[in-house]
Amino acid sequence: MEISGQVVLFNATWGDIDGGPSSNNASVSFKNDGTVEGTATSESGPDGWTWLLSGSASDFQIRAKPTSGSVDSSSSAVNSWLGLGTTRTWYMKRSPLNDTVVLSISIRDSATQTVRGTCTITLFDN
Repeated sequence: MEISGQVVLFNATWGDIDGGPSSNNASVSFKNDGTVEGTATSESGPDGWTWLLSGSASDFQIRAKPTSGSVDSSSSAVNSWLGLGTTRTWYMKRSPLNDTVVLSISIRDSATQTVRGTCTITLFDN
């Protein structure tokens, strides 16, 4: 867990363990209401949490950098700073099965560009 004044981040893992091709992709959303939500059939770490302790989500930006694997094309952009006034979601790319994506997440203050927290999110399908 990393707490930095206004932001709290946890390392977490969410995955789809039913193995079926029609199942939902594991995903993580950093919402503009200041919460984080993962969707999956299996998880490690918190179900979700409040990442914003005070202030407005629109005062912050997020960057997701894949360190392993790929995100689905329907995901928010990667390797770029994105405003958190809008919910940002990343989906694991499901093909081939048994795929995993590891995201290094950073949140920074928009005005000062000071990074306020980092965490690792792992999404998998098997």
